[in-house]
Amino acid sequence: MGEEADLGSVSVLSLLMQTGWPYAVIYGILAVGISTVLCLHDLFPMPWCFKDRQGAVLLPLGCWVSISSLVGLLLGLFISPYFPCFNGRPGRCFIDMVSIDQSDPEKIEEGIYGIGGFLSVSRELQVLWSPPYLSRLWCVFELAAYRKANPSGKITLTPLYVEQILTMMIIGLYVVLGCYWVANALNLSGLSTVVYVVAMIPACIPLHLMRRNLAESKHKLLSDLKDFDIKQVHCLDDFDRSFIHSAIIKWYGSREAFTDFVRGPLRDELL
Repeated sequence: MGEEADLGSVSVLSLLMQTGWPYAVIYGILAVGISTVLCLHDLFPMPWCFKDRQGAVLLPLGCWVSISSLVGLLLGLFISPYFPCFNGRPGRCFIDMVSIDQSDPEKIEEGIYGIGGFLSVSRELQVLWSPPYLSRLWCVFELAAYRKANPSGKITLTPLYVEQILTMMIIGLYVVLGCYWVANALNLSGLSTVVYVVAMIPACIPLHLMRRNLAESKHKLLSDLKDFDIKQVHCLDDFDRSFIHSAIIKWYGSREAFTDFVRGPLRDELL
């Protein structure tokens, strides 16, 4: 249950950043512009002074622009779901865990039987991929149903870790900024190089993780598609397993034919 909750949270983060980044950028730029104007008109206090190595005061210093950029970025990101899509098209989508009432067994069954209608009119099936994806029968079922109901539809594979790494990089960036302000506020100009090197560590870690995760995830995906076997895919509910296997046999002729489809045409399409 904990793993499902974690994946759900990561999925929400992934979708939020994929769809909300234009608003995050716009609000961040607006916040920086407004705070800069306010600082230039002395409407924000400047509690520190920037000094060179000789101790000469060069200019007053405040952290308002950096703080406002973070506030604007977060504000734009979190209010983005309440605005239309940035490209002007209506942002309609079907998310199984959200669009189907998970607390009512009857609603779940109705949603299961009606999912083909949504898939048949969808331009794109976006797969929020994580390593356990192809081991879950319901996930495999949605792939099978979409390709059968919508042969010309687009299947997009989106690894969940990308937005996680991006979040870590943003956090690392603001850690670097925080160290910069602390170094200047405490007049650590003589140790500035050491401070900046130490501060860059949090920003470099996400880059290393992205490189490692990219290699591991690609290897995992290739392996899962190459060795896929519908008989080995897990499902906790016997009725669901029987229902899905029956549907796959009806659509593809046999379970073996569907296994060949995943290993062949689907693998080629996703890669």
